[in-house]
Amino acid sequence: MLSSLTHSIWTPLNSIVNANDIIARDNIDEKQKAKWIEISRCSCKILDSLISNAHDYTDFETDQFEPQFEEFELLTVLNEIQDISEP
Repeated sequence: MLSSLTHSIWTPLNSIVNANDIIARDNIDEKQKAKWIEISRCSCKILDSLISNAHDYTDFETDQFEPQFEEFELLTVLNEIQDISEP
């Protein structure tokens, strides 16, 4: 579990670091900057979700887990995954 979690956390974290490095460059235009800010934002949301899920898993192991169901837009999630996966 820990190895899988480490890899899952590394991917969005790496996207955040790379996006911020690109944003910090002087030679980037506003359109590119906006794109990389959005990639960073989406990666932060994914990272937050992964950490929350890891916390939920710990609660599950100690019989303190209470499922929470919420609606979401699948197309939005898929688009966000695509955005952070593109070079």
